Amino acid sequence: QEHLAACVQEQCGGGGAQALCGSLQAYAAACQAAGGSLREWRAAAQCPLSCPPNSHYALCTHTCRHTCASLTAPPQCSPRCFEGCECDPGFLFNGQECVPSDSCGCFHRGRYFEIAETILSH
Repeated sequence: QEHLAACVQEQCGGGGAQALCGSLQAYAAACQAAGGSLREWRAAAQCPLSCPPNSHYALCTHTCRHTCASLTAPPQCSPRCFEGCECDPGFLFNGQECVPSDSCGCFHRGRYFEIAETILSH
């Protein structure tokens, strides 16, 4: 009910297509967070999601499994998926962008180090 009220308020306030897409995205996220499953809705609603380079849209993704961090430590992922952008095959998320998997640095004592970065220890 709260999502419908917010959608009506945004549309009546002149928010247009961008506001409608935002309302639908919020509803979809709430649905997935509650354990619901989604069907493809963005094409019918004309609400495409633009993803950064080396990534693509997925209706149900577990992005924590496709990170540079997951190479050195088992990921602590939620069992639930969510819609969003995920790295293309052969690419992993380094915390800022999707990079080729062989460009990933490593984690040491909870800190991420890029390739060729020096670690000084006593």
